[in-house]
Amino acid sequence: MDRASVEAALAITPAGEHRLAWSRDGRALQVIPTTAWLTDQRYALVIGTSARTAAGALLGAPVRFSFTTQTAPRIEEFSARFVAEPADDAKALQAAGDAAFVTAPDLTSQVSAQTAIRITFNAPMNQGEVEAGFLLSPAVPGIFSWAGSTVTFTPIERLAPDARYAVSLSGAHDLDGNPLAGDTSFSFTTRAAAQLVQSAPAAGATRVRDTEVVLWFSQPVDPDAVGGALRVRDRTTGKTLTGTIVWNAPATQLRFTPTRAFAAGHRFDVSLAEGAVDADGNAVAASLTFTTRAAARPAIAGPAPSATLVGYALNQVNAARAAYGLKPLVYDTAIEVVALAHAWDQVNYNYFGHTGRDGSSHEDRLRAAGLGFGWNGENLCMNNNSGRTPTQTLDWCQAQFMSEPYPGVANHIGNILGTHYTRVGIGIAIKGAKMIVVWDFTD
Repeated sequence: MDRASVEAALAITPAGEHRLAWSRDGRALQVIPTTAWLTDQRYALVIGTSARTAAGALLGAPVRFSFTTQTAPRIEEFSARFVAEPADDAKALQAAGDAAFVTAPDLTSQVSAQTAIRITFNAPMNQGEVEAGFLLSPAVPGIFSWAGSTVTFTPIERLAPDARYAVSLSGAHDLDGNPLAGDTSFSFTTRAAAQLVQSAPAAGATRVRDTEVVLWFSQPVDPDAVGGALRVRDRTTGKTLTGTIVWNAPATQLRFTPTRAFAAGHRFDVSLAEGAVDADGNAVAASLTFTTRAAARPAIAGPAPSATLVGYALNQVNAARAAYGLKPLVYDTAIEVVALAHAWDQVNYNYFGHTGRDGSSHEDRLRAAGLGFGWNGENLCMNNNSGRTPTQTLDWCQAQFMSEPYPGVANHIGNILGTHYTRVGIGIAIKGAKMIVVWDFTD
């Protein structure tokens, strides 16, 4: 190949610093990264048609290659087992040979130097980097010990009782030179009971793509009690999710996989009900909330033309529903009468809202017209801009509605794309520069 033209035509995505090395005969090209490729990353290499052979012939078509790099090293398990100093009477029992004695949490005055922080990785690590990057705050001196891919940090001094500590790792790589990824920081309070030290998704996380909930506890828990007390609730719909629970061997990590994937754009609450206890019988608490990433929105075709504004507005609604795979709504003239009356009442008496001048709701108005329904909803839009035509106003209203969070509950887009609805009536009132539109939806 003509080396200069190939190198000029070569593109790598995502971009990164690299060097090129050719074989002597110019038939083989090596792309060598200056630093390691990113882990968990798909790369695409393209050689464009401007590349030439040594004889000057152009490539007939672009040449494409792709590859995915190996998984990044991650922390698989984290635990901080707190060994309490036994009370004097408990020591006497132990000295007497009672092998079953247990130190009661309420007798604890200090945390023993035997307390250990244990971290297990999913790949062999550079032990020196792990130890150098390990940070315990507040700082306490200690010693490291390794067993395969598990490192244990044992403090030389006692940790303070009922105090909060933070553990983090930075700058650590596996033996292949890949940087540590995922959760690398944890926090805990020195108490006898097990506690939640980390979760995935993290508490308060947004745009989440995770397919499961992972809870990390500071020490072993009772898996049956904690699993039975786990509640994962979809706050958007109000439903509690079902799913499967898997524990690691030491019972410090719970993985909950929902029966159905987490709905896009929904908010979820994770908590432990009463009855969750650790391996020693101490109560365990956990509570967090996360929001999943909203689903990609499909392209919506423009509404079919109509000879009337009401027809155009109906076509807008049904074009949006078609884009989301929903059945079109049937136009109901009886509902239109209700919507139109409310639209003109607002225009004539200079107000704007779902509540009528007589205090009526849209449900009241539908019932007063003799209409039966189960599900119902109402959208309103007003324009005072004399620069917009009525059709432009409908376009503007629809754009505002469809830009709202979806899936939505009790919002405009939630009405337009409501799966419960089968009928709609639309009222449009125009007086001078003012235009008010009312959409009433029912099943």
